[in-house]
Amino acid sequence: MTATHRPLWTVAAIATVALIAFGGLLGAHPAAQPSSAARSAAPFTAMTTSATPASATWTHLPSVNGAVPPLRTGAMAAYDGWDGYYVLFGGCSRICPMGDTWIYLHGAWTNLTANLTTAPAPRSGASMVYDPSNLGVVLFGGKTASGVTADTWVYRTGQWHQLATANSFAPSARYGASFAADLRDRQDVLFGGTDTNGTVLSDTWILSNGAWQPLPTGSSPAPPARTGAMAVFYPQPRYVLLFGGQNSAGAALADSWTFYAGSWQALTSASSSQPAGRVAATLDFDPFYGALMLVGGAANGTVMSDTWLFNEGVWENLTSVIGRSPTPRSGAAGAYDLVDGYTLLFGGSAGKSLASASWIFVHPLAAQVAATPTTVAPGATVTFGAYAQGGIMPYRFIWHFGDQSAPSNASSTTHAYATAGSYRAQLTAYDARNAQVITYTSIVVTYPPLVLQLTAVPTPIVATENATFVATSFGGTGSLVFAWTGLPATCGAPTTSNVSCRFTVPGSYLVSVTASDVHGDAASASTHLLVTALTTASLTAVPPSAAVATFDRFGWVLVPPLAGATIMAALSAWVTYIAWKRAKLHPSGPQLLCYMPAEWKETPDDFQPPPA
Repeated sequence: MTATHRPLWTVAAIATVALIAFGGLLGAHPAAQPSSAARSAAPFTAMTTSATPASATWTHLPSVNGAVPPLRTGAMAAYDGWDGYYVLFGGCSRICPMGDTWIYLHGAWTNLTANLTTAPAPRSGASMVYDPSNLGVVLFGGKTASGVTADTWVYRTGQWHQLATANSFAPSARYGASFAADLRDRQDVLFGGTDTNGTVLSDTWILSNGAWQPLPTGSSPAPPARTGAMAVFYPQPRYVLLFGGQNSAGAALADSWTFYAGSWQALTSASSSQPAGRVAATLDFDPFYGALMLVGGAANGTVMSDTWLFNEGVWENLTSVIGRSPTPRSGAAGAYDLVDGYTLLFGGSAGKSLASASWIFVHPLAAQVAATPTTVAPGATVTFGAYAQGGIMPYRFIWHFGDQSAPSNASSTTHAYATAGSYRAQLTAYDARNAQVITYTSIVVTYPPLVLQLTAVPTPIVATENATFVATSFGGTGSLVFAWTGLPATCGAPTTSNVSCRFTVPGSYLVSVTASDVHGDAASASTHLLVTALTTASLTAVPPSAAVATFDRFGWVLVPPLAGATIMAALSAWVTYIAWKRAKLHPSGPQLLCYMPAEWKETPDDFQPPPA
C-alpha cells in the first residue's frame, strides 16, 4: 500500500480545512497543486505505530451499551463539524421512509428524535452535507411518503431548522442528487438526481449565504445526467470530486469530474486502474491518509465491498492490502468521524436484504511523546505529553519514567528526577480494543555546568595602590572554593570569590582563579592587570649667578625660581615689602638685599631699597 498515514498535526489541520474553515482556500487550478512530497513534517517526535494491527483495516463497530439505530438503507449521514459528532437521519427499513435523528459520539449512539422541536418529514435518498457557512448539516430533497420534495433543512446545535431561502426558489424536487461543500468558494454544490417524473437530471445548483442559484448552462462542460453519484470536497487540491452514478438508461458510470472555481472539468485518472462504475457508494475524505476513500456501491445488480483510495488524481485499490472488507452493500450512510478518528459505515442494502452490522475503518494505533525540557538539573520538573491517533478511541496511557518511580496513568503528566543520569521514559498507549503501542523519549539529568568570570577594579593602577578582583560564578552546585594564582606574595592564599591586594612593583600581571563545586566540577578565568610606576614633581636648583639673595653680615642665601609667573611675582613683592619694613624699623641694622629671577637683570650692587 503506497499511501502513508499523516502526522497528528497534519490530520487536525486538513480536517479543519475540510470540515470547518472556509477562509484562505484560494489558489491555482488543481493541476498546479504541489505533490504530497512537499508537505511539512510533524513538529514532535516521530510517530511510533503499533504492530497490532499491522495496517489499516475494516472492523465491526464494537458493541456498545444503549440503543442502536435500526438497520436501514438510503439514510443520510454527515459529520457535524460544529457540534463534533456524526449525524444520521431517515432512510428505509421495514418502515419506509424513516424520520428519526441519531448522533454517534465515542462509540455510543443517541436517539434525539423525541427531543426535537421540529424535524424534516421522513424521507430517504435525500442529500446531506456539513456546511461550515451555516455552522450545521444541510439536508435537501429526498423521497417522502407523499412524493419527492425540494425543501432545505439545517441541523444545528441539536435542532432542525427549515431554511427559508433568500430568493424564495430552490432546485426542483429530486432524490439521489450529489451534494458537497465547496470550501474553496464558500458554497455548497448540488448536481443531478432523479425528479418526480423519474427523469435523471444534469443541472448544477449553488447554495451560498442562504440562497440557491442555478449554475448557468453552457458556461462550461458539465457531467452527463446521473443519479446516485458520489461527491465530496478534496482539501489538498481544493476541488469537489464527482464520481460514478447511474445514467437514465440504468448503466453505472465510472467517470470522474472536478468542480473548481465555478466550473466543471472532466478528470482523467493517472492510474493504471480505477474503480468500476457504480451507484450509491460512499465517498468521503480521510484525513489520516489525506485522500478520498470510496467504499462499496452497486452496478448492474452486483453489490460491491471493495475499498479504493483517490490521492491527487491517482486511484489505488486497498482491498487486497487491508485484508478485510465490510460485507457488500450499497446505499450505506458513511462519513469520517473526526472526533473518533475513523470512517463509520452504517447500514445499506445487500441486494434484496438490509446489510447487517456497522463497520469502521481503523488506522493503526500510533503514538507520539513530547517532553519539555529534555535536559534538566536534579529535582527540576519535566512535563510529558502523550499524543495518539488511529485505533479506536478512547485511549489509555501509562508512563514509566525509567528511575524506578511509580508509573503515571495520564495523557499529560510531570515528573522530577532526583539524581543525575540519563533516563529513558516509556509511554505505552492503548486503544479501546487494547491494541497497544510503545514509544520512548530520553531525558538527561545533569548538574548545571560551572561558568566563571573574573574582573579587576580599577585597572590600570599605580604602584602601591590596591586592586580588587571579583570572581562571578554561574551554575555549579553548592558552595564554591576558589584558588588564586598571579597575586603578590603579600596577598597570601585566598579562597574567597573577592580578593583585594596591593601591587608595589610596576608591570603587567596575569591573575587567574579556579572555582570548584561540591561535585568537583571546576571552571577557571583570568584577567590582566597593568601596574604603572609612581611619578613625583621635583625642584631644580638655580645657581647663585642666576638667583641669589644676601643679608649684610650674613652672606649669600640661594633663592630658587618658583613655578609660575604669578607665584613668582607675589613672592617677590612680599620679600621686598619685608625688607623695606625692616629698614624702617632698624635703620642701622642689616639691610636685606633681594635678587629674584634672572630676567630682572639686577645684581646686589644695583639694588635700591624703596623710598622711606
